[in-house]
Amino acid sequence: MKKLLFAALIIFLSQFTFAQGKKYSQLDTIPKVNGNYEFQEIVQLDNSFKKDVLYANAKLYFVDVYKSVKDVIPYQYHDRALGKVIGRGFFEQVYEQNFLWSSVDHRWDIHYTVEITCKDAKYRYRI
Repeated sequence: MKKLLFAALIIFLSQFTFAQGKKYSQLDTIPKVNGNYEFQEIVQLDNSFKKDVLYANAKLYFVDVYKSVKDVIPYQYHDRALGKVIGRGFFEQVYEQNFLWSSVDHRWDIHYTVEITCKDAKYRYRI
């Protein structure tokens, strides 16, 4: 009887040791700058793309992606002369953890900033 209980305990505890193996290690693929996760890339384009066209497309990006552009851009920054648009976004991350016959929802509020800087034939986005 003791061996059966010991085997059941080992199997039960092994579920906890392997449960969180790779889920949290995926965050390490995003570089950290000043303690915050940050991703940026410079995209080179054909010489026919001018700064004003890219700036207009950057503003259209915020219109397409966010429900209310008034909530994202005006409270932040946009400058046509510099070709820069900065907006803030928000989403809620829900992680459901099952334990025996019950489940617990963990919720995180994720606030982020998107910055798009346009120049002739290239642009940079930073999230």
